[in-house]
Amino acid sequence: MTVLCGRNILKSICLLTSVAMVASLLSGCEAPGAAAQGSTMQPQVRAPRAQTWSPGQQQKPATLAGKPLVENRAMYQDLMAEGNAQRDRGQTSKALELYRQAASLNPGDVDAQRHLADTAFALGYYSEAAAAYVQVLAARTDDVDMLRGATESLLASGQPAAALSHAERWVKLQPENQDARLGLARAQNLMGQYEQAEQSYQKAAELGPRNTALLLGLGEVYLRAGNADKAIEQFQNAIDLQPSALAHERLALAQLRGDHFDLAVQQYHKALAIDPSHINALNGLGVCLSRQYFHNARPDFSIRNQAIEALQRSLRINANQPAIVELLSHLMKH
Repeated sequence: MTVLCGRNILKSICLLTSVAMVASLLSGCEAPGAAAQGSTMQPQVRAPRAQTWSPGQQQKPATLAGKPLVENRAMYQDLMAEGNAQRDRGQTSKALELYRQAASLNPGDVDAQRHLADTAFALGYYSEAAAAYVQVLAARTDDVDMLRGATESLLASGQPAAALSHAERWVKLQPENQDARLGLARAQNLMGQYEQAEQSYQKAAELGPRNTALLLGLGEVYLRAGNADKAIEQFQNAIDLQPSALAHERLALAQLRGDHFDLAVQQYHKALAIDPSHINALNGLGVCLSRQYFHNARPDFSIRNQAIEALQRSLRINANQPAIVELLSHLMKH
Protein backbone atom coordinates (compact mmCIF):
# COMPACT_ATOMS: atom_id res chain seq x y z
CA MET A 1 0.00 0.00 0.00
CA THR A 2 1.55 3.29 -1.08
CA VAL A 3 1.37 6.48 0.98
CA LEU A 4 -0.54 8.20 -1.82
CA CYS A 5 -3.18 5.51 -1.84
CA GLY A 6 -3.53 5.66 1.95
CA ARG A 7 -4.02 9.40 1.80
CA ASN A 8 -6.69 9.04 -0.86
CA ILE A 9 -8.55 6.54 1.30
CA LEU A 10 -8.36 8.77 4.35
CA LYS A 11 -9.72 11.60 2.22
CA SER A 12 -12.67 9.39 1.26
CA ILE A 13 -13.25 8.46 4.91
CA CYS A 14 -13.25 12.10 6.02
CA LEU A 15 -15.81 12.82 3.32
CA LEU A 16 -18.02 9.99 4.56
CA THR A 17 -17.91 11.13 8.19
CA SER A 18 -18.79 14.66 7.08
CA VAL A 19 -21.76 13.33 5.15
CA ALA A 20 -22.84 11.24 8.14
CA MET A 21 -22.70 14.27 10.42
CA VAL A 22 -24.82 16.43 8.11
CA ALA A 23 -27.48 13.74 7.55
CA SER A 24 -30.29 13.65 10.06
CA LEU A 25 -30.76 9.99 10.50
CA LEU A 26 -30.23 7.20 8.09
CA SER A 27 -33.21 5.09 7.28
CA GLY A 28 -31.34 4.51 4.29
CA CYS A 29 -29.78 7.65 5.42
CA GLU A 30 -32.70 9.07 7.67
CA ALA A 31 -30.77 10.58 9.62
CA PRO A 32 -32.22 11.66 12.27
CA GLY A 33 -35.68 10.54 9.47
CA ALA A 34 -35.77 12.08 8.52
CA ALA A 35 -37.31 10.96 9.20
CA ALA A 36 -37.51 11.99 11.24
CA GLN A 37 -35.37 12.54 14.20
CA GLY A 38 -37.35 13.79 17.17
CA SER A 39 -40.65 13.80 15.33
CA THR A 40 -43.40 15.02 17.62
CA MET A 41 -46.10 13.28 15.59
CA GLN A 42 -44.90 9.71 15.88
CA PRO A 43 -43.78 7.82 18.99
CA GLN A 44 -41.51 5.44 17.07
CA VAL A 45 -37.77 5.85 17.41
CA ARG A 46 -37.43 5.55 13.66
CA ALA A 47 -39.97 7.04 11.28
CA PRO A 48 -41.33 5.04 8.35
CA ARG A 49 -39.12 4.92 5.28
CA ALA A 50 -40.04 7.80 3.01
CA GLN A 51 -42.17 6.68 0.07
CA THR A 52 -42.05 7.94 -3.48
CA TRP A 53 -45.05 9.89 -4.70
CA SER A 54 -45.76 12.16 -7.62
CA PRO A 55 -48.77 14.44 -8.26
CA GLY A 56 -49.87 12.13 -11.06
CA GLN A 57 -50.90 9.58 -8.47
CA GLN A 58 -53.70 11.84 -7.29
CA GLN A 59 -55.82 11.79 -10.43
CA LYS A 60 -59.55 11.99 -10.98
CA PRO A 61 -60.90 8.46 -11.55
CA ALA A 62 -61.89 7.89 -15.17
CA THR A 63 -65.40 6.94 -14.10
CA LEU A 64 -66.00 10.47 -12.85
CA ALA A 65 -65.58 12.18 -16.20
CA GLY A 66 -68.67 14.07 -17.26
CA LYS A 67 -70.67 13.27 -14.12
CA PRO A 68 -73.19 15.91 -12.96
CA LEU A 69 -72.18 17.95 -9.91
CA VAL A 70 -74.81 16.32 -7.68
CA GLU A 71 -73.64 12.84 -8.65
CA ASN A 72 -70.01 13.86 -8.12
CA ARG A 73 -70.91 15.07 -4.64
CA ALA A 74 -72.54 11.76 -3.84
CA MET A 75 -69.51 9.87 -5.12
CA TYR A 76 -67.24 12.12 -3.07
CA GLN A 77 -69.20 11.34 0.07
CA ASP A 78 -69.07 7.61 -0.70
CA LEU A 79 -65.31 7.76 -1.23
CA MET A 80 -64.77 9.57 2.07
CA ALA A 81 -67.04 7.17 3.94
CA GLU A 82 -65.29 4.12 2.50
CA GLY A 83 -61.89 5.70 3.18
CA ASN A 84 -62.82 6.21 6.81
CA ALA A 85 -64.07 2.64 7.05
CA GLN A 86 -60.85 1.24 5.56
CA ARG A 87 -58.77 3.39 7.92
CA ASP A 88 -60.74 2.13 10.93
CA ARG A 89 -60.09 -1.45 9.79
CA GLY A 90 -56.37 -0.73 9.65
CA GLN A 91 -56.28 -0.80 5.85
CA THR A 92 -54.31 2.44 5.65
CA SER A 93 -53.03 2.04 2.10
CA LYS A 94 -56.55 1.44 0.77
CA ALA A 95 -57.81 4.41 2.77
CA LEU A 96 -55.11 6.63 1.27
CA GLU A 97 -56.10 5.73 -2.28
CA LEU A 98 -59.74 6.52 -1.53
CA TYR A 99 -58.81 9.86 0.04
CA ARG A 100 -56.72 10.65 -3.03
CA GLN A 101 -59.73 10.05 -5.26
CA ALA A 102 -61.98 12.13 -3.03
CA ALA A 103 -59.48 14.99 -2.96
CA SER A 104 -59.14 14.88 -6.74
CA LEU A 105 -62.90 15.00 -7.13
CA ASN A 106 -63.26 17.91 -4.71
CA PRO A 107 -59.81 19.59 -4.36
CA GLY A 108 -61.10 22.49 -2.29
CA ASP A 109 -62.61 20.31 0.43
CA VAL A 110 -60.63 20.71 3.65
CA ASP A 111 -61.74 17.39 5.16
CA ALA A 112 -60.48 15.41 2.17
CA GLN A 113 -57.12 17.16 2.25
CA ARG A 114 -56.84 16.73 6.00
CA HIS A 115 -57.53 13.00 5.86
CA LEU A 116 -55.20 12.65 2.87
CA ALA A 117 -52.41 14.50 4.70
CA ASP A 118 -52.66 12.49 7.92
CA THR A 119 -52.85 9.16 6.12
CA ALA A 120 -50.03 9.94 3.71
CA PHE A 121 -47.83 10.99 6.65
CA ALA A 122 -48.57 7.76 8.52
CA LEU A 123 -47.48 5.76 5.46
CA GLY A 124 -44.30 7.76 4.94
CA TYR A 125 -45.41 9.74 1.87
CA TYR A 126 -44.02 12.90 3.38
CA SER A 127 -43.96 15.10 0.29
CA GLU A 128 -47.59 14.28 -0.49
CA ALA A 129 -48.56 14.87 3.12
CA ALA A 130 -46.78 18.23 3.14
CA ALA A 131 -48.59 19.38 -0.01
CA ALA A 132 -51.96 18.47 1.50
CA TYR A 133 -51.21 20.12 4.86
CA VAL A 134 -50.13 23.31 3.12
CA GLN A 135 -53.31 23.30 1.03
CA VAL A 136 -55.44 23.08 4.18
CA LEU A 137 -53.45 25.92 5.74
CA ALA A 138 -54.26 28.13 2.75
CA ALA A 139 -57.85 28.07 4.02
CA ARG A 140 -57.15 27.71 7.74
CA THR A 141 -53.98 29.66 8.47
CA ASP A 142 -54.24 29.27 12.25
CA ASP A 143 -55.01 25.54 12.42
CA VAL A 144 -52.30 24.37 14.83
CA ASP A 145 -52.82 20.69 14.01
CA MET A 146 -52.14 21.42 10.36
CA LEU A 147 -49.15 23.60 11.27
CA ARG A 148 -47.78 20.66 13.24
CA GLY A 149 -48.36 18.34 10.30
CA ALA A 150 -46.83 20.74 7.80
CA THR A 151 -43.76 21.27 9.99
CA GLU A 152 -43.17 17.56 10.55
CA SER A 153 -43.83 16.44 6.98
CA LEU A 154 -41.69 19.19 5.47
CA LEU A 155 -38.84 18.28 7.80
CA ALA A 156 -39.22 14.60 6.97
CA SER A 157 -39.24 15.31 3.22
CA GLY A 158 -36.07 17.40 3.37
CA GLN A 159 -37.63 20.87 3.10
CA PRO A 160 -36.35 22.66 6.23
CA ALA A 161 -36.73 26.18 4.83
CA ALA A 162 -40.46 25.67 4.23
CA ALA A 163 -40.78 23.86 7.56
CA LEU A 164 -39.18 26.80 9.35
CA SER A 165 -41.89 29.26 8.30
CA HIS A 166 -44.68 26.93 9.49
CA ALA A 167 -42.84 26.16 12.73
CA GLU A 168 -42.46 29.88 13.44
CA ARG A 169 -46.20 30.35 12.90
CA TRP A 170 -46.94 27.37 15.15
CA VAL A 171 -44.76 28.79 17.95
CA LYS A 172 -46.36 32.21 17.57
CA LEU A 173 -49.80 30.66 18.12
CA GLN A 174 -48.69 28.24 20.86
CA PRO A 175 -45.57 29.71 22.50
CA GLU A 176 -45.87 27.39 25.51
CA ASN A 177 -46.19 24.20 23.44
CA GLN A 178 -43.08 22.05 23.81
CA ASP A 179 -43.68 20.20 20.54
CA ALA A 180 -43.88 23.49 18.66
CA ARG A 181 -40.54 24.59 20.14
CA LEU A 182 -38.99 21.25 19.22
CA GLY A 183 -40.25 21.54 15.64
CA LEU A 184 -38.82 25.04 15.39
CA ALA A 185 -35.49 23.89 16.84
CA ARG A 186 -35.19 21.04 14.36
CA ALA A 187 -35.88 23.35 11.42
CA GLN A 188 -33.39 25.93 12.69
CA ASN A 189 -30.77 23.23 13.16
CA LEU A 190 -31.19 21.93 9.62
CA MET A 191 -30.95 25.49 8.31
CA GLY A 192 -27.63 25.96 10.09
CA GLN A 193 -29.05 28.39 12.65
CA TYR A 194 -27.27 26.65 15.51
CA GLU A 195 -27.48 29.38 18.16
CA GLN A 196 -31.20 29.87 17.55
CA ALA A 197 -31.74 26.10 17.56
CA GLU A 198 -29.94 25.74 20.88
CA GLN A 199 -32.10 28.51 22.35
CA SER A 200 -35.26 26.84 21.05
CA TYR A 201 -34.25 23.49 22.55
CA GLN A 202 -33.45 25.17 25.87
CA LYS A 203 -36.88 26.86 25.80
CA ALA A 204 -38.50 23.50 25.03
CA ALA A 205 -36.72 22.04 28.06
CA GLU A 206 -38.43 24.68 30.22
CA LEU A 207 -41.87 23.73 28.91
CA GLY A 208 -41.87 20.02 29.68
CA PRO A 209 -39.82 16.96 30.56
CA ARG A 210 -36.37 16.49 29.06
CA ASN A 211 -37.44 13.72 26.69
CA THR A 212 -35.27 11.86 24.19
CA ALA A 213 -36.42 14.01 21.26
CA LEU A 214 -35.14 17.09 23.06
CA LEU A 215 -31.85 15.51 24.15
CA LEU A 216 -31.11 13.98 20.75
CA GLY A 217 -32.01 17.22 19.03
CA LEU A 218 -29.78 19.30 21.27
CA GLY A 219 -26.96 16.81 20.74
CA GLU A 220 -27.46 17.13 17.00
CA VAL A 221 -27.12 20.92 17.22
CA TYR A 222 -23.76 20.59 18.96
CA LEU A 223 -22.65 17.88 16.54
CA ARG A 224 -23.45 19.97 13.50
CA ALA A 225 -21.82 23.01 15.08
CA GLY A 226 -18.60 21.02 15.58
CA ASN A 227 -18.78 20.71 19.38
CA ALA A 228 -18.27 16.97 19.80
CA ASP A 229 -17.86 17.06 23.59
CA LYS A 230 -21.22 18.76 24.21
CA ALA A 231 -22.85 16.45 21.66
CA ILE A 232 -21.47 13.41 23.49
CA GLU A 233 -22.93 14.69 26.77
CA GLN A 234 -26.43 15.13 25.33
CA PHE A 235 -26.47 11.80 23.46
CA GLN A 236 -25.33 10.03 26.64
CA ASN A 237 -28.15 11.76 28.53
CA ALA A 238 -30.60 10.44 25.92
CA ILE A 239 -29.25 6.91 26.36
CA ASP A 240 -29.51 7.17 30.15
CA LEU A 241 -33.14 8.21 29.74
CA GLN A 242 -34.11 5.66 27.06
CA PRO A 243 -31.53 3.52 25.22
CA SER A 244 -32.15 3.18 21.48
CA ALA A 245 -30.23 2.30 18.34
CA LEU A 246 -30.53 5.90 17.23
CA ALA A 247 -29.11 7.32 20.46
CA HIS A 248 -26.16 4.89 20.46
CA GLU A 249 -25.46 5.62 16.79
CA ARG A 250 -25.46 9.38 17.33
CA LEU A 251 -23.19 9.02 20.38
CA ALA A 252 -20.85 6.88 18.30
CA LEU A 253 -20.73 9.49 15.55
CA ALA A 254 -19.96 12.24 18.07
CA GLN A 255 -17.16 10.11 19.52
CA LEU A 256 -15.85 9.43 16.02
CA ARG A 257 -15.81 13.15 15.33
CA GLY A 258 -13.83 13.57 18.55
CA ASP A 259 -11.35 10.90 17.40
CA HIS A 260 -12.42 8.49 20.16
CA PHE A 261 -12.34 5.52 17.80
CA ASP A 262 -12.48 2.69 20.35
CA LEU A 263 -15.42 4.24 22.19
CA ALA A 264 -17.20 4.88 18.89
CA VAL A 265 -16.83 1.23 17.88
CA GLN A 266 -18.38 0.16 21.17
CA GLN A 267 -21.39 2.41 20.65
CA TYR A 268 -21.89 1.28 17.05
CA HIS A 269 -21.97 -2.32 18.27
CA LYS A 270 -24.53 -1.37 20.93
CA ALA A 271 -26.69 0.29 18.27
CA LEU A 272 -26.50 -2.82 16.09
CA ALA A 273 -27.33 -5.08 19.02
CA ILE A 274 -30.65 -3.22 19.25
CA ASP A 275 -31.21 -2.91 15.49
CA PRO A 276 -28.97 -5.13 13.32
CA SER A 277 -30.18 -3.39 10.14
CA HIS A 278 -29.48 0.18 11.29
CA ILE A 279 -27.73 1.38 8.16
CA ASN A 280 -26.17 4.47 9.74
CA ALA A 281 -24.59 2.33 12.43
CA LEU A 282 -23.27 -0.15 9.85
CA ASN A 283 -21.79 2.62 7.75
CA GLY A 284 -20.39 4.39 10.79
CA LEU A 285 -18.83 1.21 12.09
CA GLY A 286 -17.25 0.54 8.69
CA VAL A 287 -15.88 4.08 8.51
CA CYS A 288 -14.56 4.00 12.08
CA LEU A 289 -12.82 0.65 11.64
CA SER A 290 -11.40 1.81 8.32
CA ARG A 291 -9.85 4.84 9.96
CA GLN A 292 -8.36 2.64 12.66
CA TYR A 293 -6.97 0.27 10.05
CA PHE A 294 -5.29 2.97 7.97
CA HIS A 295 -3.99 4.87 11.01
CA ASN A 296 -2.22 1.84 12.47
CA ALA A 297 1.52 1.66 11.88
CA ARG A 298 1.14 -2.06 11.21
CA PRO A 299 -1.91 -3.32 9.31
CA ASP A 300 -4.38 -5.24 11.49
CA PHE A 301 -6.31 -7.35 9.02
CA SER A 302 -8.89 -8.38 11.61
CA ILE A 303 -9.97 -4.71 11.83
CA ARG A 304 -10.01 -4.49 8.05
CA ASN A 305 -12.19 -7.60 7.78
CA GLN A 306 -14.64 -6.26 10.36
CA ALA A 307 -14.91 -3.01 8.39
CA ILE A 308 -15.54 -4.94 5.18
CA GLU A 309 -18.24 -7.03 6.85
CA ALA A 310 -20.07 -3.94 8.18
CA LEU A 311 -20.01 -2.18 4.81
CA GLN A 312 -21.14 -5.30 2.97
CA ARG A 313 -24.08 -5.68 5.36
CA SER A 314 -25.00 -2.05 4.70
CA LEU A 315 -24.90 -2.54 0.94
CA ARG A 316 -27.08 -5.64 1.18
CA ILE A 317 -29.73 -3.37 2.73
CA ASN A 318 -29.22 -0.52 0.26
CA ALA A 319 -26.93 -1.07 -2.71
CA ASN A 320 -27.29 2.51 -3.93
CA GLN A 321 -24.50 4.04 -1.83
CA PRO A 322 -21.65 5.07 -4.16
CA ALA A 323 -19.40 6.43 -1.39
CA ILE A 324 -19.73 3.19 0.60
CA VAL A 325 -19.04 1.14 -2.53
CA GLU A 326 -15.89 3.17 -3.16
CA LEU A 327 -14.64 2.78 0.41
CA LEU A 328 -15.33 -0.95 0.33
CA SER A 329 -13.40 -1.22 -2.95
CA HIS A 330 -10.39 0.49 -1.38
CA LEU A 331 -10.50 -1.86 1.62
CA MET A 332 -10.78 -4.95 -0.56
CA LYS A 333 -7.65 -3.91 -2.49
CA HIS A 334 -5.55 -3.18 0.58
